[in-house]
Amino acid sequence: MNAQEVLRSLIEQIKEQEGSQGLIILEAHYGYLSSPTTESSIKIIDVTIPLQALVKNSTLKIETTVSKSNLTGFYDPCIGEEKSLFIKYLFRTQIHTVTYKDTDPIILPNRSKYLKIYFQMKFIWIL
Repeated sequence: MNAQEVLRSLIEQIKEQEGSQGLIILEAHYGYLSSPTTESSIKIIDVTIPLQALVKNSTLKIETTVSKSNLTGFYDPCIGEEKSLFIKYLFRTQIHTVTYKDTDPIILPNRSKYLKIYFQMKFIWIL
């Protein structure tokens, strides 16, 4: 079994543990992103599997502010150019997309978004 097969097996286990309410990385691309959905095979790499492997208890935390190219499963596909990380994920049956600059810390799901929705619903209910 090679490293890719081991990672795929690990991802399947993580997805089973997360279930339908957990955090599932549907798609992730790293590199020079001219737009979140445009992919140049030379300047962008697929990092869906390495990111899913970092999910623990329905949370993805990358708190470092150094280049993501240093993470396991990543490399620099466009040396000297500005890089970003695009993530499309499923959380609590809803699909979300987010794009981070290369050195931005990452915490998913975006809990402040859920708190805002919660308080908006609470406010409407009180009225």
